[in-house]
Amino acid sequence: MGKEIHVLDVATHTYRLSEGKADDAVKDILRERDWAKKLAALRDSKHPQAQFLWSMLRDTFHYCAMQLESIADNARDLDLAVRWGFGWDAGPFEIWQAAGCSRLPLDQCGYCAGKAMARVRCRPG
Repeated sequence: MGKEIHVLDVATHTYRLSEGKADDAVKDILRERDWAKKLAALRDSKHPQAQFLWSMLRDTFHYCAMQLESIADNARDLDLAVRWGFGWDAGPFEIWQAAGCSRLPLDQCGYCAGKAMARVRCRPG
């Protein structure tokens, strides 16, 4: 497989070369170094690729927050595990903190609109 990106073809249950390409507008968002601006741009974009990335990051942050006690001893250990194990530049809590997500109301994250991949109770406030 090397540098080629393969995707699962759900019809044949085999892997094939990806035919998709990232949209230039989404690439511009991903080049942003400021996590607050990057996450806000992904969240606010109407492009399906940006919405997919936003939903994956949002749900990853939520999962890590809800499961932290069973995943690691503390947030720092989880961040280091994600950085070292998956090659991320920053862990989920580091990203969350850098982006100021602790101040982002749930209704702005998409949970109250039923956009989460999991069934999440909405308790804005």
